[in-house]
Amino acid sequence: MDNFAQSADNVAVSNDKAAKQFKWCFLTSVLLMVAFSAFQHFLYDWTHCPFFALWSPTGESPAEHGKLMFYPSLLWWVIMYFAFRKKLNLGAANWFAATAVASILSVSLLTMFYWTFFEALAWPSKLPLHIMFEIISFIIAQLIGYHIYTHARLKKWSMIISFAAIAAVIITMAVCSFYPPNIPLYEIVTE
Repeated sequence: MDNFAQSADNVAVSNDKAAKQFKWCFLTSVLLMVAFSAFQHFLYDWTHCPFFALWSPTGESPAEHGKLMFYPSLLWWVIMYFAFRKKLNLGAANWFAATAVASILSVSLLTMFYWTFFEALAWPSKLPLHIMFEIISFIIAQLIGYHIYTHARLKKWSMIISFAAIAAVIITMAVCSFYPPNIPLYEIVTE
């Protein structure tokens, strides 16, 4: 297909190769995010650099582990936008709304799983369960983000709301890394 044709999923496809690359990247996104978050988990421990504390957990609290969800998701969506925006004529308003929702939702889902299973149901807090809940959270957040991108009909002003929401989360995580509030979400989890 040589000419641009608007597809049903709101992605204008300039060629089959770019569309296949995009779908492959989207399908592998969860694996890439989990791999990146595994590296990210230990970055502050390895360096003790305050700069890395902004986006890497400084402790074993559930809130600090939210960084392992938020930043890989945010990074993936931003990289994919700049990698495919011209090839597939990606719509910025929908894309960045999906970015905000997927990134914030991944943190919310992980927190919900943590509180439901480890606190409310008193399951033992084991690493395989944490990894499973991380993967499930990424999958659900990615699917909802993709659904928002492909089905929403957002205006350009929604980008401002999306960027404001992302900025608010980044600022909150940064401040709470150095000045954690005295609430259970910031208590260290021991196994």
